[in-house]
Amino acid sequence: MAVFGLLGCNPPVTVATSSLEIEPAEVSLQRGATAELTATAKLSDGTKVNVTSQANWSSADEGVLTVSNDGATKGALNGIGIGEAVVTATYVTG
Repeated sequence: MAVFGLLGCNPPVTVATSSLEIEPAEVSLQRGATAELTATAKLSDGTKVNVTSQANWSSADEGVLTVSNDGATKGALNGIGIGEAVVTATYVTG
């Protein structure tokens, strides 16, 4: 849950995350190739927020591809081997 305070608004307005979208939805990488993913949170008030750098990223098979959780490269994919892997982004608010 995210809490945003507005000037002159008491109590603060509370906005919850209603969904998380990863783009692009599918990526095909050769060994050694890279790509970047973006995580976008849709909030209960309808706004969308890029949360790529706040999300925790994971790959279901790091023998196929890895995904970065480091600073400015969060969400970056690196092709390692042949196969398919599911990438997960987790974003927890306040």
